[in-house]
Amino acid sequence: MMEKSQSKYVRFIPEMKYETTERDGVPERTQITSEICARLVELKETDATSPILLMTKLLRLYRADPFSMWIAVEVLAGDRLQAKSLASLGREEKESKQATHQRQNRALSTLEKVMPEVAEALREILIRKPMKEKK
Repeated sequence: MMEKSQSKYVRFIPEMKYETTERDGVPERTQITSEICARLVELKETDATSPILLMTKLLRLYRADPFSMWIAVEVLAGDRLQAKSLASLGREEKESKQATHQRQNRALSTLEKVMPEVAEALREILIRKPMKEKK
């Protein structure tokens, strides 16, 4: 079976079966964009509408509240928010812990409407207790 050709800009992605060394001189932004596109193509192979639905949901979130979209991306990227305290998140955004908490609650409301599964994961992160097990 012949392997699919990959963009010369795609660099090594853990769990992937390929690695391209032709990336010298390619801007990091281009490499990251290529990785995202490669993953969207993989997602399309499992369900043709999945990548479009994902991008549409992210765009809806961004239009409603850019902060909500970025929180969703952080959660989907592997719960990267989990290790951050409200204080550290507030410092990154140059706001108080209370303001950060209020923004997160607004983001949670927006997420519940557009991406309920991400809202549930975010709720787990915010209150630091496990999600309900699905039956």
